[in-house]
Amino acid sequence: MRLSVPCRAETCAHLQCFDAVFYLQMNEKKPTWMCPVCDKPATYDQLMIDGLVESSEDSDEGSTCDAGMGPGPSGSGVLPSEIVEAVEQ
Repeated sequence: MRLSVPCRAETCAHLQCFDAVFYLQMNEKKPTWMCPVCDKPATYDQLMIDGLVESSEDSDEGSTCDAGMGPGPSGSGVLPSEIVEAVEQ
């Protein structure tokens, strides 16, 4: 399954990503804010886009979501406002 916006929470210890768009839509309907992978709290302000997975999915249709966190465009973690912009597109 291809993720439209691969992300995970900064509190998560795992490398697996989940889809930020789907996660935000689900929490809009029923706000639980728990990571779908590890069931730890994953609030909106803790979400980061995984730039490494995002760029590898752009270049490789068969990529998986088991890569580490990549930096955002500025070289640091991606801010929640960047997630919102990606979701709104």
